Formats: sequence, structure tokens, C-alpha cells
Amino acid sequence: KGKLFDKDGRAVTVLSKNSGKRDDANGEELLGFADGNIVTASQMKERVLVVKDANSLSKYTCFNVDMPSYLPKGYKFDRAELYKDKDGNISNKYINLYFINDKTGKYIYMQQRFADDSTKYELATDGKVEKVKINGVDAALSDGRSINWETKGVSYSLSGKGEISKNDLIKIAESIK
Repeated sequence: KGKLFDKDGRAVTVLSKNSGKRDDANGEELLGFADGNIVTASQMKERVLVVKDANSLSKYTCFNVDMPSYLPKGYKFDRAELYKDKDGNISNKYINLYFINDKTGKYIYMQQRFADDSTKYELATDGKVEKVKINGVDAALSDGRSINWETKGVSYSLSGKGEISKNDLIKIAESIK
């Protein structure tokens, strides 16, 4: 009870699109894990507000949400997700943006956060980290797959889930002004 196991009896701790669709005992789709607990589709709806209108995003945050003016061919804005607390109130300090390539199913993920003590965190990797410049600001490029930087009171995290080149990541990041 409260755990998910694979066909070999090992506890599953990560769900991905490659895992295939999984349902709980009641037939509800499982989406992932949060705080060590399984998250179902209905629980996710309670925790996340999905916004499809790119022009309205800044009304949900305490900062101006900046969209990239460049995306690789085939990619377009799909949705934004905002977190809700246990009372259903939307956190105005975080927003997740998803840009999808409908033909390939691959996506580009970007998080924008209000830069203050409550939103800071550390990243770790055992891969290569390069110092790059994004519009004149120092940024960290990790494993050629993600970029993190801060400017004008906003922290940005950008990653390509799929075959997004290092050059395209940098070009996307530089197109955010």
C-alpha cells in the first residue's frame, strides 16, 4: 500500500513517458512522485494551475514573465504551470513553461522564479559545467543540456528534453529580454 512496484518487484521512484501509462488500484493515472508520495492526475489538478494563454502569464506572478522570441523549428508554447499550496492559493514566485514539438513529442522546459531567499536552491551534476554569457550575464551550462542564470530579479532555468543542441539552448536563452 502506498508504493508502486515494477514487474520484478522493485519499488518505482520515477515515472516518465517511457514508463508507459500506469494507474493506481482505482484506475486513476499516476503522474509521478512528490515528497516521496505517489501523485495521481486528480491530485496534480489540485496542486497545479495550467494556463494556455501566453499573454496572461504575468498576471499570476510577482514578476514579469518573459517569453523567448526564438524557438527551434517545430516548437511552440504549449502551457504554463503554477503551483498551488494546500489551500489552493497560487504561488506567485514560480512559473514553469513548456514548449512542445508536436511532431516529435519533445519539449523545452523553462522555469522562471522570483529571485529571493525563499526560492533559491543549489544544483548538482557529475557532468561538465561551463560558464557562458547570456545577454552579458554569467550563466551555468550543465552537460550542454541546461542553462541557469539570473537577471533583473528573476532566476531562469532552461533545458531541452530531447535533441536540443547547446547552441539552440543558448540562442533561446539570449532571445529572452
